[in-house]
Amino acid sequence: MITLVPRQLLAKKQIDIDIAKATIVHPLKLIEYLITLVRPAHHSDSPGSTPLAALTGFDSENVEESLLTGMPLLGELLTEIGNTLKKDWEHPNSEDFTVREMLNKIKAFTTHSAEADFGPYTHWINLTNISLALLRGIESKKFRSAPQVEGENIIMHYNAPRSDSVLIRLDDVQELYGAHSTWKEFAKTHPTGQSDNSDHRAFDWASIKLVYKFRHRATGSAQLSRLYWELEDKFERGEFVQLRKSLQLHDPVLPTLSIVHQPWSHLTTRQNPKCERAIALSCELADLPRDIVEDVEGHRGNLFAEAGKSLSEMLSLSQCTTHAHAFVLQEGILYMMIADRSGVIISKGFNVVENFHLYLALLFVLQRFDQSQWGLFTPLDGETITISNREYVSTNRVVYRSRGIVGKHSTVQLYAYLEDGFKRRVAVKVYWPRRDRSPEEDYLKKIQETLDKNPRVHGHTPFLLDAHHWTVTNTLRIRVALGCDLSIPRHLAVLVMRECEGTIRDLRGQQYACVMLDCIKAHFALWEAGIRHGDISDENLLYRGLVEEEKQRFLKRFEPPGPAEYAIVDELRIGILADFDMATPTSHRYPERGTTQFMSARLLDLFCQTSGPPPHEYLDEIEAFMWVAVVDSATLPPEERDNGSLFPVRYFGWGRTTPDYQTGLEKSEWLRWRDFPPHVPTESHEKTWSMLWPLVNIVRSFRKKEKDGEKFEAKELYDEIVTTLHGKNK
Repeated sequence: MITLVPRQLLAKKQIDIDIAKATIVHPLKLIEYLITLVRPAHHSDSPGSTPLAALTGFDSENVEESLLTGMPLLGELLTEIGNTLKKDWEHPNSEDFTVREMLNKIKAFTTHSAEADFGPYTHWINLTNISLALLRGIESKKFRSAPQVEGENIIMHYNAPRSDSVLIRLDDVQELYGAHSTWKEFAKTHPTGQSDNSDHRAFDWASIKLVYKFRHRATGSAQLSRLYWELEDKFERGEFVQLRKSLQLHDPVLPTLSIVHQPWSHLTTRQNPKCERAIALSCELADLPRDIVEDVEGHRGNLFAEAGKSLSEMLSLSQCTTHAHAFVLQEGILYMMIADRSGVIISKGFNVVENFHLYLALLFVLQRFDQSQWGLFTPLDGETITISNREYVSTNRVVYRSRGIVGKHSTVQLYAYLEDGFKRRVAVKVYWPRRDRSPEEDYLKKIQETLDKNPRVHGHTPFLLDAHHWTVTNTLRIRVALGCDLSIPRHLAVLVMRECEGTIRDLRGQQYACVMLDCIKAHFALWEAGIRHGDISDENLLYRGLVEEEKQRFLKRFEPPGPAEYAIVDELRIGILADFDMATPTSHRYPERGTTQFMSARLLDLFCQTSGPPPHEYLDEIEAFMWVAVVDSATLPPEERDNGSLFPVRYFGWGRTTPDYQTGLEKSEWLRWRDFPPHVPTESHEKTWSMLWPLVNIVRSFRKKEKDGEKFEAKELYDEIVTTLHGKNK
């Protein structure tokens, strides 16, 4: 399996699931879309051809009419469920779960004291599992059947010590507890705290199919009598399958969060009080109770923020995780959340008790999901992957992985394959490119065809061997089906390239400086050829050792070469400028921003002032190289970082907890200083900094020329860098 995102990033809440930018949809639309996913293969219904296309102007005031005209699948499913439950109501099976048990659990859920050990968790888990048991027996040619193997059926579990309820497979339950109870036995006892064994355990995210974030208080007896007897009355009169006009869909909990554009409007508030104020303002605008907002001390939890963190952890499992599901159940109102590489979709809430038939429809669909619909893209799930009919076996060696989750989220890992009886290694890049961009392999092919003879480029860019795109993972499909505002579409893709050893972050001293100089030379050659890289970062500066031909060419300089020369050639590293996913031709502006931590101060300032992407100048790219050297030399390795000094802490916050405008301001102030005491390189990078600090003076001098209105060419800047750094690196 493609490897995990580092968990320390998640532990520090450095995640990018932003509920402030979520797309809000009607719950019936989302349920109808999910139903299309469990239609048998012979049905032509697909997310692109369902009746949802007619629902752009869905009228929530007339639910019944909209259901009949625009949601035939939901109507058919509710009919199937209603007929099955009606039979059980009239002829209950005492040895199994019954509809009356289900109604009794609804009654208990609405009145149970929250002071009990598990509060309403117990009844909600029981209620869900009884519902799942009743739904498992429904067979219809119109919908997929529940899994035939009992262990593959989902079950609800109290996931302690986390205060979550989760949907997982029975097989995973048995593996964790070492027990072999049947689905029915486990559903009735252990997950709800009714068993003598109260040892509740937390599942790994890889096992969890869906997370519930839960908050509930007991309701009054007046509401109980109305809800309970109304449900019971529906069964008595055989009207359960009808959507009555009493169905009332609540307004979205977070409608106005989408208008909060401050760069600090993200999930975490404990690290940034401004976020707490932004969410508080949003709740005020939405007329929401203030206590749903997470306070700075963290005594209360914003359920949507917590769900966002859970979704981030589920998405971070591997590159082949396409999306993740979560439910928020707050005071009896249920909200559905789906996160993928383009963002988050949140449904408006509905009262799950008054409209329990909608919850049953949801459970029916979830019970019939396969691996891909839960978000696992199986062609890339495993130690062996197949691309263009060639098998590659993982070496479990990661070259680099992105810090982010939403977006292109690149990971490069080394794989091996057999060719002519020899084992060869390659670098496999798995990432989520934009669908509206030229594929990265187009730029790599252009480089190989037209620039490979250029000594500044040859061997200093990735050599492409193969590429494949899985358009079936396109994040646009669900948004088209739901009639949402279309976000940036992404899909899963793979590039197979010649082997590289790692990123510049692994190197120190002269090796680091030489690799950076190689990348600067390759970058300029591409700049002259009209290819703009656009995303200079320490993750995109790779290195490799010399191949045998290069070693022999180097040793020919010495006649004869001695042990010292052989030692030198073994230590030499070649720089590789990688990741052309954001590259553009000369005539185009960059449609996406680079890595904030290394972007130039000028670009950050322009991004905060303009709506469109600002043009990149060559000096902006060179300044990005400079910030790579500055940040890495002060923060790597982490155990040597001087956290008592001002700037190592600041560097680490750029692009994470520090807003863009503040990051740009701090970078501008840093460049104005003429002495270097604020910059404290780590012990391992003292030699690196002694070689690369002239790059800072060069950037400063050319920024001054720019400010004074003095014109200069890119080659003038490049020549000064090469001349200066060559002299320092001899």
